[in-house]
Amino acid sequence: MNSFFKKAITILLCLSLCISILAGCASSSEEHICSTLSPEQLDATQTDTPDNSSKPNKKTEEEKAKEFNDKFYTSYSNENFDAKNISLTFAVLSDLHIGLHKQSEKLEAGMKFLSRRIPNGLNAVLLNGDITNSFDASKNENQIIAARDVLINNIPKDTVFFYSLGPSHDCGGYDEKESPDGDSDRKVFIDVLGERFHSADAETKEELEKGMKHAVIGDYHFFSLDIEKEDYSQAALKWLRKELEKVTKDEPNKSVFVMTHIPASTTLSEILNDFPQVIYFSGHEHLPFNHPSAIFQGNYTSLSIGGFAYYREAEVDSFSNRDNNNNYEYAQGYLVEVDTNGNTRVLRYDFYNEEVLDESWVIPSPKDDESHLEFYSNKVLNKIDKPEFPENAEVSIKVNEENPFAPVEITFPAAKAADGNPVIYYAVTIDVVEGSGVNESITKNISSMYMKYPNNENMPESYTVYVDGVATPYSYNVSIKAYNSRNRNSAALEGQLKSDGFADVERETKK
Repeated sequence: MNSFFKKAITILLCLSLCISILAGCASSSEEHICSTLSPEQLDATQTDTPDNSSKPNKKTEEEKAKEFNDKFYTSYSNENFDAKNISLTFAVLSDLHIGLHKQSEKLEAGMKFLSRRIPNGLNAVLLNGDITNSFDASKNENQIIAARDVLINNIPKDTVFFYSLGPSHDCGGYDEKESPDGDSDRKVFIDVLGERFHSADAETKEELEKGMKHAVIGDYHFFSLDIEKEDYSQAALKWLRKELEKVTKDEPNKSVFVMTHIPASTTLSEILNDFPQVIYFSGHEHLPFNHPSAIFQGNYTSLSIGGFAYYREAEVDSFSNRDNNNNYEYAQGYLVEVDTNGNTRVLRYDFYNEEVLDESWVIPSPKDDESHLEFYSNKVLNKIDKPEFPENAEVSIKVNEENPFAPVEITFPAAKAADGNPVIYYAVTIDVVEGSGVNESITKNISSMYMKYPNNENMPESYTVYVDGVATPYSYNVSIKAYNSRNRNSAALEGQLKSDGFADVERETKK
């Protein structure tokens, strides 16, 4: 009997242990991984369910919405904007490039987020060119249809639309053979987009078909022009000047909103310079809106729309635009509000990350002395602090001594500015001297990727670049400068690493 009971107890203990293990596997995939998973499944499980035990709980949508309302409405304070009395609200988007990658899905998600962040409703959505990615609208109506359907299905039904077209994606404006004047493509957009996209229009049919658009939304005037080939037609420029003269004469202290896809040409600027009431929107450049120069005031106020498809940044050497890795993880735009006193506030929306920048731009109502244009002028922008490296910062230079030809790793700490404006790029110059006497100077231009950190949160604390190694003996002399948006640079951060036995020799500069 004793032997029987011992065996029974042993069996029961084993069963209990098995049940506990199985229950543990089923109860929490974050804490327990069942041993029956294959190695591939195990890797996938570990990848898809990171350990969040040390991270704070994610905020619910209700909590995020409350935080948004508190920050920008309930607790908002600015002497030049009354957040509790808003008379007009409209969104401004550009460069949707529907048809490229997964832009339709991105736009749908972005518009759903927008609909959750409009406590005062939404009077209009402005679409400032490159709505589609096609170069021939008449052959790719499906892209127009896709853009139209995503917008009307995810935006409040009482919201109107106002748009301009891009010359090289929406229309063949640069291609004289395909579309001598852009009119044929423009008519396709008019027909396919339909009545809702023209319900606020105040221009004539002939003006609309020539890309001269005028809408009245919430008692405010909106204008847009489509560029023809390399500039606007003389007829369009003459029309715009006449319309602006009329509306500003009637209401000289009221803002007027103008947009064109390409940034203002010399001929367009000559007109806008005469109207300090103008708030002008342009696209095309894909300039991130946390770049301080995205808003600028000269004789009028100009805003560059970040773009909904991808971003570009400036190279150090040529200052030309170029695309970057993962630059499609990006979607920006504005929510513009006008209070009952005629003051304008611009909220910057990061649709991809579902965030709103902490700092909004405020443009007071137009004043006779043009003092409303002093908030984002060159005088103000030139005061942006230059970046500085941390005190006692050092450069780390790592060489593989077993294989000196292997890439050399150069790491340096991030620079920052006292006013919080981002470092736009770093110029890293490496002078490499071989013992044989060959000297090569290399410059690596490194973006801070500031556009991915709109509120300067979680920005990298250091950066690393790589250069090809050289034979022993060697010398690496490194100089790093950080640049802000006004091209003001920090003091150079320098480092040096020489191998044993290196001696100065006559050097031949390698171009």
